[in-house]
Amino acid sequence: MKRMIEFVKARELMEAQAVDAKLKQDCERHAIPQRKPVEPSEAVRDAHISTHEPYETWCSLCVAIE
Repeated sequence: MKRMIEFVKARELMEAQAVDAKLKQDCERHAIPQRKPVEPSEAVRDAHISTHEPYETWCSLCVAIE
């Protein structure tokens, strides 16, 4: 009977540790780095400045308006 009680206690401890490890894994957040916008050519920049369409991440006015 003593061995069975020890086995149950050990099993409960293992299950509690597994749940704790799973919770820690689920709660971890991984950093997502921001992408650096690609600088366009002068011709593309000049064409975009006339209408600001479509939205471009490298355009300071587009970013400011959003």
